[in-house]
Amino acid sequence: DALPILFLALLILGINANSKELLDESQNRKNLLNMKSESTKKTIVFTGGGTIGPVTPLLALYEELKSQHPEWEFHWVGTAQGPERTLIAKYQIPFSALPEVKLDRFFSLRNLIAPFKMIHALIQAHKLLDLLKADLLITAGGYVSVPLIWSGKLKKIPAYIHQLDIIPGLANKLMVPFATKISVTFEQSLKDFDQIIEIDPQ
Repeated sequence: DALPILFLALLILGINANSKELLDESQNRKNLLNMKSESTKKTIVFTGGGTIGPVTPLLALYEELKSQHPEWEFHWVGTAQGPERTLIAKYQIPFSALPEVKLDRFFSLRNLIAPFKMIHALIQAHKLLDLLKADLLITAGGYVSVPLIWSGKLKKIPAYIHQLDIIPGLANKLMVPFATKISVTFEQSLKDFDQIIEIDPQ
């Protein structure tokens, strides 16, 4: 009488073992799919502000990237009091503010204290990049972008800079040595840059 019971017990154990293997295999496939999905997900950080000038062309780029890569995440870094914050909110892009360290092209008190303000801004930018885990930084200018691009270089995060006007502004000049790629609107601007250049077709 014990043999049929033993046989039945072994059969049940075998079924449970096979079921567990199937569940494990199913879970492994699910994990692989999740890993693949995560590997294609990127975080793009746009930065610029203080004025609307460097913001609007990046918003057009954001819409294009969003349509092509809906799985990507986007973030915007601008100024605390600039007009860009309200505009960015309409696009429902997460927003963070950094200190804006402006410089004069002549001797001034602001230039004397700027290095200390920049150190503070760099520390904030470093912390923010740790939090965002950015894969790419994109800017079209603005002093608020400088500490973020500088800090990104230390973290080996690629940075793309777009030069809107013919003559580059001081903020872009400060960021150019740390850029991975630079695009320009006007061909006349090519003489101001040594990095890899892309001409923006109009």
